[in-house]
Amino acid sequence: MSTAEYAARRDRLIEQLRAGGGPVGLRKGTSNLFRDRARTGKRRLDVRAFQHVLAVEPAAGVVDSEGI
Repeated sequence: MSTAEYAARRDRLIEQLRAGGGPVGLRKGTSNLFRDRARTGKRRLDVRAFQHVLAVEPAAGVVDSEGI
């Protein structure tokens, strides 16, 4: 996964955010919430593409990843 690919995904998300006002929610493939929710008029930002490992530093025990 390249830095350019990440930057393109990030820039598309920024464009979505700037496209309109009002409340926003996340559109993603899964949820960690196990409850019914009423539908709202929120704009949904599509974050499903943010699922990659960006960098691994084994010596430091650090992983930089996108996460949804």
